[in-house]
Amino acid sequence: MPKNIETEEHFENLLVANSDMIFPHAFLFKFKGVGITRTTEERTHADMCLVSHDCTQWWIIEVELVKNRYYTIEEIQPQIARQADADWSRVTKDIVKIVIEMGANANDAKQLHEIEPKFILLINEIDKLMLEIADDHDFKVVAMKPLMGDKGNFALIPMLQQVNPKPPEKSIIRIKGENIDVSANCLWIPLPKNIKKKLKKNKCMVSIDGTHHILPLHPNGKIAIPISKNKNSQSSGLAYRTLRCVFESEVDEILNLKFVEEKRWKYG
Repeated sequence: MPKNIETEEHFENLLVANSDMIFPHAFLFKFKGVGITRTTEERTHADMCLVSHDCTQWWIIEVELVKNRYYTIEEIQPQIARQADADWSRVTKDIVKIVIEMGANANDAKQLHEIEPKFILLINEIDKLMLEIADDHDFKVVAMKPLMGDKGNFALIPMLQQVNPKPPEKSIIRIKGENIDVSANCLWIPLPKNIKKKLKKNKCMVSIDGTHHILPLHPNGKIAIPISKNKNSQSSGLAYRTLRCVFESEVDEILNLKFVEEKRWKYG
């Protein structure tokens, strides 16, 4: 069994699988759309795309495995130069369709037609020459190092992250731990008055632990979120007070409360 990832496709699959942890407030997806360079009218392909949840920013991503100096100069540098020079406006309708399917507000997504993309070079380890070339072409760098665990599965270790979209503060809900009750294997969480007003049919969708729950508002003004049996889950983290109770709210056909993972204590 290989101890390192061997292909860009494998790396991309790992990035998508861990996207909620790497970019918790953005949509990350594979995207092989074509841009046309303004200078020479050459075709250039993207590898992935990143769009903030509020659709106010988006990025064309070039994914690369660090190899050697020759490959960086002869292959990567010309590629990101073409991407930086390209007109990407013809792919925005595809981007809009994809992010709406992923849960973006349709009206928010339409504004992407008027927004120029920025650029990310996403690599598997820090490389000085790549950082220099990326900076020369106005690319931000995200470096995620794959690390294989004892069972042969890979995890991604953040080495450098120059891009990490934040949610609009107005959409953030913070609930104090002392106001949360734990009973009947559920977290009983009170909703603020301004959030209750947004409920339709007295229900909301809660996204936590990698799944979605449609939950009613109970007469006590609280929703009851099931606690996962997985001790490393987000709901268990709330129950044991290792995580703060923070949600990002979005209103579409139903109010969606997406859990935002914030540790109460950090190392260092």
